[in-house]
Amino acid sequence: MITLLHCADLHLSCKSEDESQYSLSVLDEIIAHAAKLQASALLFCGDIFDSFTDADRLRTEFRSRIATLPESCKVFFIAGNHEDLGRSDRALKNYDFGISPDHIVEDVAFQYCDCEGFDLIAIPHRQDYRDYAEWSIPQKSSKKRIAMAHGVVTGMVFTGIEDSEETSASAIDTDLFLRHGVDYAAMGHIHDARRHRFDTCEVVYPGSARVWRKKEFGPRYVSLIHCGDALTYKLLPLSSAGQFRSYDVFVDFDGTIDPLQYSVHELSPNDRIFFSFSGIVEDEPAARKNIQQLIGEVQKKVRVVEREEHLAVVAGIASQPLAKKFLERWMENKPEDAEKIEAWKRAREIGLMKIREIIEARK
Repeated sequence: MITLLHCADLHLSCKSEDESQYSLSVLDEIIAHAAKLQASALLFCGDIFDSFTDADRLRTEFRSRIATLPESCKVFFIAGNHEDLGRSDRALKNYDFGISPDHIVEDVAFQYCDCEGFDLIAIPHRQDYRDYAEWSIPQKSSKKRIAMAHGVVTGMVFTGIEDSEETSASAIDTDLFLRHGVDYAAMGHIHDARRHRFDTCEVVYPGSARVWRKKEFGPRYVSLIHCGDALTYKLLPLSSAGQFRSYDVFVDFDGTIDPLQYSVHELSPNDRIFFSFSGIVEDEPAARKNIQQLIGEVQKKVRVVEREEHLAVVAGIASQPLAKKFLERWMENKPEDAEKIEAWKRAREIGLMKIREIIEARK
């Protein structure tokens, strides 16, 4: 039985000391998984670095971690679109990442490698993949065939992050994998975990290995692949990556914040938190004091806290029967369906803003 570990979109970055240490800590966990599981290969499927400059500056840290892997674990690295950022005429192969230059794949349509227990087609990020029918790839043997690629596969539905970079990427036709007998397509580029079976081929995005930006909800993963008579895989969560968590927090008329609107107990040290504060208040300084107190409490527990505020100030709103009655009715109509919660919260905002208009019109 051959074991492979598939990861992508780690975006190792030296943008700040925090980003550097955080992203490298996730790499440490990936390396630890590969060693503990006695993986035959570790597949880095693009955007392992946030830019070519980051690859240059972090290569020593990356190399030192690769060096801890047993010699039996081969490392393959295909270039993603982010490795091309700021690259100019440089090449990854000219730098020492602790990986055999033959296993760093860039500036080619594909590279074929016949490995013990499996064979590999490594496909770096390109603007156009339409020549795949002309690729001269050996006929598939009895071994399982793995493809590494970085791009957007046609026929897969993505319901996660709306991102122009992801949605505008060059498309990879599923026929590329089927024509060349691929059993498992190890994908990078899409930051949500996605998987789909096309005929005999499993196409798997483990998602970004760490929280790189807002709205990357849920655990971060790598994919563990077993190749034998059959091919199986499962997603392994990365605890060091933390999670992105977003909270819409309502600030009451007097500036108070109900702590039940967020769950501090579920936070972990590497989480990235985003608060959106909204409400109509009588005393903005009091409201902002409470907001700052909440931010201070949460900052002690997590890596990053970000916020936005949408507060409107209306004197005397707390004594308005109309506002009180509206909020009572609003609470009574809280939907049980989680998909309707956002619309319910939006109704509170719209209703209170309308009441604000009525109050100001009476003045």
